[in-house]
This record gives sequence, structure tokens and C-alpha cells, in this order.
Amino acid sequence: MGNILIADDDKACRDSIQKILEREGHTVQTAGDVDSALKTLATRHFDLVVCDYRMPGITGIELVIELKARQSRVPVLMISACDDVNTEKAVLEFGALDLLKKPSVDGK
Repeated sequence: MGNILIADDDKACRDSIQKILEREGHTVQTAGDVDSALKTLATRHFDLVVCDYRMPGITGIELVIELKARQSRVPVLMISACDDVNTEKAVLEFGALDLLKKPSVDGK
């Protein structure tokens, strides 16, 4: 099983993803923002980073850029409540594996 870092400013979303992944046998660490995620990535090895696209301060794309600058090969899966083709295109161009749409709270 994998060692996964989840970076999302939405605690409920973070906790939900963490529970699902841990139930599948993965080891999961969480971070509430990109700065915290980068500090954690500097001290531990991860097989995957799941990162929200929009967060206060530094965005998920900037996380991908920083990881590339550090020559890190950890794959990043971006998640977003935003359903925008241009956002998806930008995320993929910067090197994320994919952009997945978060389900809305009201189920739509």
C-alpha cells in the first residue's frame, strides 16, 4: 500500500479522503495548506500527493512547480470543486497526473 499526502484547506474534505484511503490500507498524512505540505514532503517520502487546486496563499499548481524545482518525482493528483477546462489543461501542462472534480456538499 502507498504512503499518501493530502493537502487541502477544507478539513472535512481532507478527513473524508483520508478515511477512504486508510480504509483501503494506505498510510495517509494531511496538510491544511501548500506550505505545510512542502515542509512535510521535505521530511518524508510519499508515493502520491492529493492536492486541492485552490487554497489560500500558494495554489496546487505552485506545489507541482515547487516539486519539479526540487526534482521530486512524487506524482500529484489535483482535486478541485471548480469544473473548468482551462484549469484542467493548466494543471496537466504543469505536470499533475490529473484533475478530479470534488463532489459538491449538496450532492450535485
